[in-house]
Order: sequence, then structure tokens, then C-alpha cells
Amino acid sequence: MQITPVDQDNNLFEIVNLVPQSLVEKITQTPWLSLLYHMEPSNRDLRRRVNNNQLSWINEWHECIDQAWPNIVKATGCNHLEYFNLDGSATGFWIDMPTYTCPMHTDGELPGAIQMYWIGASQDIGTTWYHYKDQNMVRHSFEFKPNTGYIMINQQNPSGYRKLQWHGMLTPVPNDSFRVSSYSWLANK
Repeated sequence: MQITPVDQDNNLFEIVNLVPQSLVEKITQTPWLSLLYHMEPSNRDLRRRVNNNQLSWINEWHECIDQAWPNIVKATGCNHLEYFNLDGSATGFWIDMPTYTCPMHTDGELPGAIQMYWIGASQDIGTTWYHYKDQNMVRHSFEFKPNTGYIMINQQNPSGYRKLQWHGMLTPVPNDSFRVSSYSWLANK
């Protein structure tokens, strides 16, 4: 596993090889379009969240994240966050259908997240981060490659200031394809 800050702010990190290749193969070979899911609200009926009980390898996923967590904390300094998976819902697996985009936004007061990419028709459908709410002010663009993604730490500093981390996925999922990613919600301890 490799974790690299994208800049001096140390609140956004690229992560590569989060899980072992054996699990990558299970994830990428899953028959995603045949699994039960529910629609994510306010996503124009283009984002499906797979029911985790449909994923035969989901416990292995959680074990991998639990094992990687000390290294994630060390690399990011996020010792105030945890991957809290009491009910099995700390990670969601999303299927984004053709034409899906995600407008530029911030995640409000969400403490942190890990988004990993698994299946996609092109490398330019990853998340792009911006310095401001201005698509001409690119901070970092993540390529969409299996077993890569980002860690976002979204905490306020000691004086109470929280830097807005604008991001989005403005390139639509191509026709006749879909995009699979995982999103893990991090919680304050």
C-alpha cells in the first residue's frame, strides 16, 4: 500500500494498492449488474448502491481495511478518525450508470472518507479536486484505475477553520459502460 499527500495541505492523499491482488480480482470479477441494490437519493437514478450482503467477499474487505488502518493513520496523521464498521455499512459499493456525473461540491462536515476505484471504461472518470469552486483551479485529478483512489481528511483546525475541499466528477460515465467504486465513511473517535 502506498499513500501520498497530493500537496502541502495534508488533507487529501492518493492511495494505491489498498487491498491485495486476490481481493482486487474478486471485486473486479463480481457480476455487478446482476446484484440487488437501492438507488442513492438525489443522483438522478444513475447511482446504485449495492446491498453489501450480495458481496461474498465483504467480510474480507472489512478485514483488509482494519489491517491497513494503522498504516493509513501513520501516513495521514488521522489518529482522530476510525473505520467504524459495527453494522457492516462503513463502506458502500456504487455502480454509476452511463451519463452519470457528480457536480462540484464539498462534503460539509463529513470527517473523512476513502474512495477507491474498481471498474471503469476510462481513466478520466476519477474525482477531480479544486482549490475553489472553480473548475479552472484544479488541485488534483485522480485517474480511475483499479485499487487506487483517495483518502480525504475533512477536519477543522484548532481555531475551528475547515478548509473547503471542492471536488466532483464532471466527465460522464461513457455510454455502454458503468463505473464501480467503493466509498468508506470515516468517523470521529
